[in-house]
Amino acid sequence: MYETLTYLDLALKSFKAWRVLNPPSSFLYLALLTITISGILKKLFNGEGLVIFFKEINLTYNYELSEQFYSIHILANYILIGLISLHILAVLFHKFFLRENILKRIL
Repeated sequence: MYETLTYLDLALKSFKAWRVLNPPSSFLYLALLTITISGILKKLFNGEGLVIFFKEINLTYNYELSEQFYSIHILANYILIGLISLHILAVLFHKFFLRENILKRIL
């Protein structure tokens, strides 16, 4: 049940975010969506079940597809870490080099 609510919460936040996205932030949401979908597919092709709204979904075991989705999952995690780091560096650049107080606007 907890997994279902987590996936549903992420999907709703992603949908709401698509309406107000600016282009640099869209890569963050795309990475989050890729991590979620590849994690679900890796789990399903690894022979594990997934419960969504009290209904269990099972797929046949496929090691090759499971490993490919795991690779995508790991790559998307590294991309997300890089994008978050880039955002932090951009805030620091605006704060110290351009002397703009964008943190006040954000918070």
